[in-house]
Amino acid sequence: MSFVFDIGDETVWSPGNLVAELYLGTVDTLTRLLDQPSGLTDLAGTWFTIEPDTYRNFVAELLRVYTDSGHWEFRCLLRGPLIVSIGILHRAGIPLAGQTDDEVAALAELRTELPL
Repeated sequence: MSFVFDIGDETVWSPGNLVAELYLGTVDTLTRLLDQPSGLTDLAGTWFTIEPDTYRNFVAELLRVYTDSGHWEFRCLLRGPLIVSIGILHRAGIPLAGQTDDEVAALAELRTELPL
């Protein structure tokens, strides 16, 4: 069994249950901590739609707080969901660009973790 994440009629991610639930739990926490909507909508428990602009803005905010933080534990905890989110954007063909030199460098480094 797996989850499905769609943008329009295209499935951009279909992780297994454990991976999806861990990701969604983390995203839920981050939306509350950052007071930022994620762009993910639960349609049927394991079927989600992604609103592209809202999701890109959410991931951009994750990147911003990741690069702005000097707290190593926070950065470690944020790193995994941020890489997954960057990967989802990549699969969907949605561009994400850093807004500062630190963001550009972090984004380039984080992208090396993606199985492209």
